[in-house]
Amino acid sequence: MPQIGYRQWGLIPADTEPTVGQIYTAKPPMMTALAVDKNSSLIFKLAKTPAQLRAEIEVTALSGEKCKIPPLNLFSSAAGEEYHSLQANSWIKMQDGIYLLFRVQFDEPSSFVKFHYTQNHPLVVNKVTFSTL
Repeated sequence: MPQIGYRQWGLIPADTEPTVGQIYTAKPPMMTALAVDKNSSLIFKLAKTPAQLRAEIEVTALSGEKCKIPPLNLFSSAAGEEYHSLQANSWIKMQDGIYLLFRVQFDEPSSFVKFHYTQNHPLVVNKVTFSTL
């Protein structure tokens, strides 16, 4: 599965309406570990958009152990303004040492992919990677 890079990423700390584009500060491609709270969103601008995509979200095991499946809601947008909901084909939760991996597959993403978090406890995200199927 070839990896797909992302051109930029951003965080919306209070994203109460995830289908509406909100202003966020774009960050350079290298994402650092960060805590995501309830109603926060992570946005990624993909380098290319294949027909099917797999995303892997690596979180600390302590922060992710209480997460219900699906841990995040998926949205996509062509221009980063209006988002539509994406249906996940599957969510898988796996242990990898001190991390938990949430792996999701979905079809037909647009240029922007948004992960919206709605659970009550903070989630410490270490990295997010994308690949084709």
